[in-house]
Amino acid sequence: MSSIKCLDRALDILDLMYKNGGKMTLTEISNALSLYKSTVLRTLVTLAEKDFIQRDEYTGVYSLGSRVFMLGLVAAHSIPIAKIARPQLTYLSEKYDEYVDLSVLENGIERSEKEAQVNSRNFIVVFQQYLNNTYSQTLITPNQCESSEIFLPAVYMCFLAYSKMDSNPAVSREHYAKILNRYTNKKWSFEDFLLEINKIPTKGYSYQVSDLKSGQICIAAPIFDNMDSLIAVISIRGTKAKFNKVSFENVIGDIVQTARTITEQCKKL
Repeated sequence: MSSIKCLDRALDILDLMYKNGGKMTLTEISNALSLYKSTVLRTLVTLAEKDFIQRDEYTGVYSLGSRVFMLGLVAAHSIPIAKIARPQLTYLSEKYDEYVDLSVLENGIERSEKEAQVNSRNFIVVFQQYLNNTYSQTLITPNQCESSEIFLPAVYMCFLAYSKMDSNPAVSREHYAKILNRYTNKKWSFEDFLLEINKIPTKGYSYQVSDLKSGQICIAAPIFDNMDSLIAVISIRGTKAKFNKVSFENVIGDIVQTARTITEQCKKL
């Protein structure tokens, strides 16, 4: 078999594993691609030798390996907006001694969970900045977003405020249930939730009280491209005790102004 066909098969396997959360068995891969197990196994062995995948010796499950992770980090840090925003993220993090995040969304968030699972290009890259250190994390599935301690309700709502969520009431209620599940002491009706979402474009930011999972407060603001389309959200998160030492108005003002500054730079690309 030609090297091109072998490469094509290897890429198909990696793409399939990526779409299925990064972990699959030999049988699952074989069935999904309609290939003999022996054919798939040869490719998996080669990928494992190059650290693109790894096999759990106890369960036999294959998962994406360290080489894929490293390539992802390199690709993430090459995103233009990440380079533009980093000085701004660093400044805010040093000023407030808190994590400042840049969440970059690939594709729309307004789709249902079923649609998001079918379309592998629905993911979020989060750049976490603490002082002068940058970390990145890719959230691929809706479940990863829901369980994440960095993709907080304020960020989620900021994305929703600029989506086409109103065109699908069922999807709107799905998002409402997920966000309500993360809030503490928040007794929102569905109508209150929609009202709050609709206020965000006017205010220019989203604010959340303590999050159920992380216990953090978060303020988030939108970033746009030269077509005035939402491309990212900048946010600052921290404990209530720490935020009580500073003026909320100052933090909100800084986040909103920083979002505008990054937007202006993005419009020049």
